[in-house]
Amino acid sequence: MELEQTKQFIEASVDDISIGLLRQFYNMAIKTNSELFTKDLALLVDMMRGLIYRDFNIKHPAQLLTDKLVTLNTLKDGSQSAKIDYTDLIQKKHKQHKPLSPDIKDELKDMNDMAGMFEGEDIKDD
Repeated sequence: MELEQTKQFIEASVDDISIGLLRQFYNMAIKTNSELFTKDLALLVDMMRGLIYRDFNIKHPAQLLTDKLVTLNTLKDGSQSAKIDYTDLIQKKHKQHKPLSPDIKDELKDMNDMAGMFEGEDIKDD
């Protein structure tokens, strides 16, 4: 029962995030009604689903794709750099690319640094 409730929570959260992304894409004048957009969005949403399921220690097929394609390197400053290698997935060899821009990496590092400040605090409803 707890597992089912967790899955429902995750699915509702992914839906909320996806609707927000869809609105942002629409506001950017992205062609959200094209078949290719729908395919790309479907993969993006499922990868988010895998990410959130993993955080709850629940297996999801998208995690296998992540584990196969993504490698992490720890830099001298302690931050991490992700590289995606599609060669095992696609016959034609593509060079590795970094999926996160420096700005996003900095924001992620800042968020991770701040996360430790809140660990161990219990939040109580009054």
